[in-house]
Amino acid sequence: MTNDKIPLKNRERRSLKRLFSSIFGFFHFSLVIVLFGCGGGGYRDEALLGQAKRSLNRIKNSLEQYWVEKGSYPPEGADLGERLEKFVEGWEDFVTESFSQGPIYLTPDSLTAYFIEVKAKDRWETPLVIRVQREAKETGENPNEE
Repeated sequence: MTNDKIPLKNRERRSLKRLFSSIFGFFHFSLVIVLFGCGGGGYRDEALLGQAKRSLNRIKNSLEQYWVEKGSYPPEGADLGERLEKFVEGWEDFVTESFSQGPIYLTPDSLTAYFIEVKAKDRWETPLVIRVQREAKETGENPNEE
């Protein structure tokens, strides 16, 4: 009989099973660590993006409150911090905590529309945009009158 054909004893089989199980478990553990570790700031980026979206929505709501109170949106080029200070306390901190750039405020017609663009503070500086367009009947205007 050659050494190749000697059957393994039960004890040796269990030892080999444990060895392969340990190697397999270590491999899976390492794979999970690598996959979760490669994302780096995945959860952080999601949190920063979520904060920017909430902040942009808060600006939108503040502009709607401004419109209800004044009958129009702020004119283009207006300092939003100054115009919305009644609705958003601590504007400078609010903006710097939420955005890496912006808000950039544009309005083709301060009675009916505005556009805001910001960049979130995540690692990709994700651009976020809000565009609001009111219908003329909401503003009390008659589009057929000149």
